[in-house]
Amino acid sequence: MTLAAATGSGGLAGCGGTDEEADRYVDRVNRAQESFADRFAQIQGRMSTTSTPQEDRRALRDFRRATDTIVTQLRAIEPPERVDDLHGRLVRAVAGYGQEIDRARRLVDEGDPQEVIRARTELSGAVGKVSRRITAAIAAINDRLQS
Repeated sequence: MTLAAATGSGGLAGCGGTDEEADRYVDRVNRAQESFADRFAQIQGRMSTTSTPQEDRRALRDFRRATDTIVTQLRAIEPPERVDDLHGRLVRAVAGYGQEIDRARRLVDEGDPQEVIRARTELSGAVGKVSRRITAAIAAINDRLQS
């Protein structure tokens, strides 16, 4: 699964060989993640030390929409039975972005310049934490698919 622009994680690897179900699964997940990573990268640059609280709100709204879209796409993918539990873990990890975005939006909405700075800082740290969970889920899925 490729989240390079958003998280630096590696992609899901195909099984090689003749496991068509697993290969279809990997392809669908990777396509969804690549789309998300592209959107994430586009939005990311809009929230900076020079952006206004209104611009930050718009960026956070767009981050949330992108997150909701990828979560919906991932939930719609039927994983091979042997990775069903790990796919759920992946979906929950990606959904973690939404929780962190909501937390940042609450801080930005307070209107206090210090809270806006805090929101940016906390969101940056939270994205790293969520990314590590996603990376761990991806690694577990890859391990199981390769075994």
